Amino acid sequence: MKNDIQPPSARADINVTPLVDVCLVLLIIFLVVTPLLNNHGVEPPSTPKPGTVEAPEQKVTLTVSWPDRVTWYGESWLPDREMLAKLTEIHAREASKRLVVVADRRLAYGDVRGLLRVARAAGFPGVELAARQDRESK
Repeated sequence: MKNDIQPPSARADINVTPLVDVCLVLLIIFLVVTPLLNNHGVEPPSTPKPGTVEAPEQKVTLTVSWPDRVTWYGESWLPDREMLAKLTEIHAREASKRLVVVADRRLAYGDVRGLLRVARAAGFPGVELAARQDRESK
C-alpha cells in the first residue's frame, strides 16, 4: 500500500463561457446593424425643396446602393449584364408608370448616369431622381 492515492484525472467538461460571450456580442451587433439595412442602405441626396412624391403604385423604383453599386428593383437584384433586358420587360409590363431612381448620395454621378442611359434605351421616356428634404429647411 505504498501509493493508494491516485493522481487527479482530466475533466471532460466543456467551458461554454467564451461561446456565450461570442454569441452575445454577435447578437448585439446584429441588433444594431439590422435597422440600418432598410432600403438597401441607400441615403438619397437632400435638397431644400423636393418635389411632391407620387403614390408608390404609380411608379417603378430602382435603388442603387453604395459602395457596391448594386441596382435593386424591389427586393430583387438586377445584374448589370441583364439590366437592359430586365428594364425593357418592366417597361413593357408597367408602361404607364414613372421610373424613379433612388441612388445613394455617395455614388459618383457617372455610376448613376449609366443606369439612366440603360433606362432610356429600355423605353422609359424620363427618369426621376429621388431626394429628401434638408433637415434645416423643414
